[in-house]
Amino acid sequence: MNHSHDTMQDNPPTHQATIEPDIAALEKKEKYNRLFRRGCTWVGLGVMLLGISFGVTFMLFQSDKSFMIIMYVLTSIGATCVIKGLVDIIG
Repeated sequence: MNHSHDTMQDNPPTHQATIEPDIAALEKKEKYNRLFRRGCTWVGLGVMLLGISFGVTFMLFQSDKSFMIIMYVLTSIGATCVIKGLVDIIG
């Protein structure tokens, strides 16, 4: 059976598939990327503070100076920065 007509001409699609970016999805992705970058910054800052805390504690451990305040304050701030960064990254 040969058809003398094209079915696409007889039954044209009711709507053309237009490629339009989904603005909501782009905004969501942009927000996630911004939060991810901010979270990485916070994690980096926290790791740096934890490293400084370790270094100062390690250096002052052999001396007779008190290092408790430096150890606890820098470690607490560093750990808080890491947790804040992870919350931004994970959501």
